[in-house]
Amino acid sequence: MRMTSSIKISFRFRAMVTMTALAILANAVDAAESLPEGTYIGITAGRGNALNEINDVDGFAYWLQPDWMTSYARRDTVGGVLAGRRFTLGDTPLRVEFGFMDGSFKASSNQLDPFGLDETVRTHYHWISTAQLGLDVPLGPAVATWAMGLALARVSHSVTDLDTICVAPCPANTASRTFRTIIDPDDSFSFSKTRLAPVVSAAIEYPIDQKWSVRAGLSYIILPQSTHSVNRVGDGRCGRGGPRRPCPYKIDSRLVSAQLSLIRYLGS
Repeated sequence: MRMTSSIKISFRFRAMVTMTALAILANAVDAAESLPEGTYIGITAGRGNALNEINDVDGFAYWLQPDWMTSYARRDTVGGVLAGRRFTLGDTPLRVEFGFMDGSFKASSNQLDPFGLDETVRTHYHWISTAQLGLDVPLGPAVATWAMGLALARVSHSVTDLDTICVAPCPANTASRTFRTIIDPDDSFSFSKTRLAPVVSAAIEYPIDQKWSVRAGLSYIILPQSTHSVNRVGDGRCGRGGPRRPCPYKIDSRLVSAQLSLIRYLGS
């Protein structure tokens, strides 16, 4: 019974979305006009996927495997604002657009040491701003846009290593020993910085009337690789039989987002 009800709700929801999209498209066709040139502003919302990967170069956390790769990701809701301007250069329709997105993505994994599970990597996207130049391609009443530019992203990376220590009494032959868990600061790090990265995007925009439009789009941001060190004192080995020195971790991060925007044209 629940499954049947769920199927009916899902069908009704999809039918409603489809009819709404057709109504917007029909209105755009009836308007029989392309998007206006000039300045515009808008709001945007959607879903994003933060894709991250950390490379334990020497196998410091996982001694059995140098170059141990741990992938960790998270999907979350994104929202933001945008402002831009459509114009024609010669016979080429272009646009310049600036955007700001606040999704507060937080992704983590405790698989740096898949046996001990005592080391956790985290990546946090605080906010992202973009500046892009786009090429507009008319598709009937709609416009497809291919754009590229630069993104500024505030990103935090961290690795937390937990050690278990004996509090008291601690002789090995004492059955009533008490333990507690503490953070090992030398084998942990925390890093936060505003990074510059390339961004590419693609979108389709439909006019509702002479001043309003809706747009569906995808964007892809690739952050530059960052390198961080643990075992900074150098008292431990970097992997089984490795040298005693600081041991590097390398982190790669990418952000993919799908967004729906409502845009208002302000004129020239």
